[in-house]
This record gives sequence, C-alpha cells and structure tokens, in this order.
Amino acid sequence: MATLLLLIALAGAHGQRNANAGSDPLSLAAPPDEVKDPFIAMVIGLLAHDAFVALDGDTLPRLFPELAEIADIPFQSLHSFSRVPLGGSRARRFEVRFGEDLEIPLPINILGYRPGRVRLARTITGDQRVLRRLTLSHPENQRLAVIGPVYVVDLQEGGMRIELDWWLDLLLGRDFGDLDARLVLIFRYRGTCFGVLGGYTRGDRVLSWTFELKHSYFLVRPPSMLRGLAELFL
Repeated sequence: MATLLLLIALAGAHGQRNANAGSDPLSLAAPPDEVKDPFIAMVIGLLAHDAFVALDGDTLPRLFPELAEIADIPFQSLHSFSRVPLGGSRARRFEVRFGEDLEIPLPINILGYRPGRVRLARTITGDQRVLRRLTLSHPENQRLAVIGPVYVVDLQEGGMRIELDWWLDLLLGRDFGDLDARLVLIFRYRGTCFGVLGGYTRGDRVLSWTFELKHSYFLVRPPSMLRGLAELFL
C-alpha cells in the first residue's frame, strides 16, 4: 500500500530547481536507513531534488525487477508515469496512466487475508505544491510541532478508492473505513518519513490513512499529532 501511495505522490517543489532525473533516477534515492522500499526511496529523492521524470511501462520493471514479482502492485499494467512543470509556476503536475481501470486486492495482509480492494482509475493526474513549514497543534494538550517541507498533491483527474470488507470496517470503527482518495501528503516528523492519503468516506466525512515509510508500515493508530492532518487541506 505504501508503494501505491508513493506512485500517486510523485511530485515536489523543494531543493534543486528544475532538476532532471535523466536516465538514472535511482541516483537521487533516499538512503535505505531512511526509506526501506527502493521505489519509495527513489520517489523521495525526486521530491527532494525537484526532479522531472518520464518513465514508460518498460522502464520501471528494468529499474526495479523485484516489483514484477509482487502481484498486488500493478506495475505490469503501467503505461506511463511522469512529473512535469505546471505552466510557469512553481507547481508541478504528475500523471499515472494504466492500460485500463484496475481493481486489485488491498495490499494489507491480516492473517493471510487481504480484507478489501483498491480501485484505480485508468488515468490519474494531480497538481502538487509544497509548504516549507507547517505548525501542528496537539488535539488535547495544545503542544506544538513544526514539520516541513510538506509535499501536497491534490488529485485532479481519476483517483483511487479503497473499499474495506464490512467486518474490518465495523471492527476498526469511525477512524478507519472506505476512502475516496483526493489528497496525498509526504513529510518528515521527528526525523521519520510519513505519507498520508486523505479523502472522503461515503458520507462525505474527511478520513486519512497514514504510512510510516522508514519501515513501510501502515499505521492504524498514527501519532496523535498527525491525526486529522488531512482535514487541514480538504
């Protein structure tokens, strides 16, 4: 699931201006002691260097041959993957294009069972911006924390919908459920990389899923300071 999140989040506007990843985007990758997954590490590097990239469906398996063996990540269906400038502004636009609309098992394993599905539109585009600094307030004791840069991707065309099996939705309660993704956030908190996928439930309530990227963990209970972060942008 973390790899899917970062596939959608290939955007950024921080660091080296107008860099180009060229034929070796891996050279920009974050070190493995910061980001476990090599593909995610490459994306974090592109974010940090503001690098533009255009990859086709043949290039990604060549860069990451191990991904061809992971059935629940649809790289075999990927036609193109790009990140480009958006007009004359500092914003960026990304596009992920598959051969068709996709439905794949939820890439979260619970006792050998994948309790849901992910629906991906054939074409997904998003506009990206960066916040150099964001001050967060603890929901209970008003303690403050500063994070930044925060990479913000607003999905424009297409999207991703996560649908949980009914029993997991019921078990985990209000803080967890089906999600129509409209937003991706990438940032560091206390030295660790996090990703947040934000969107709406069927009842139009804002909901978010949080991922810790150093160990590629999905967090059912994220740090209290990060709870409700998506609500600041949706």
